[in-house]
Amino acid sequence: MTDQTTEIPAPAAPRSNRRIRLKEVMELVPLGRSTIYDRMEAGTFPKSRDLGGGVVCWLESEVLDWLDALPEKGAKNNLGVG
Repeated sequence: MTDQTTEIPAPAAPRSNRRIRLKEVMELVPLGRSTIYDRMEAGTFPKSRDLGGGVVCWLESEVLDWLDALPEKGAKNNLGVG
């Protein structure tokens, strides 16, 4: 009999629910402010959270999940860049 053990990958580390401001979002994704807000409105980018007083933030984990969900091939075009 042949040993057919399959290696099971370790579970991914949980992502942080750290709140990030627009500047950090724009550092993570190569999209401009208006494109981010347009895509939020269209439902194709994570929604921001209102902290009050005109201050908004995003959950870093949601932005990273959004990035991970993009197809590998042609991801630049899916971001609206290049």
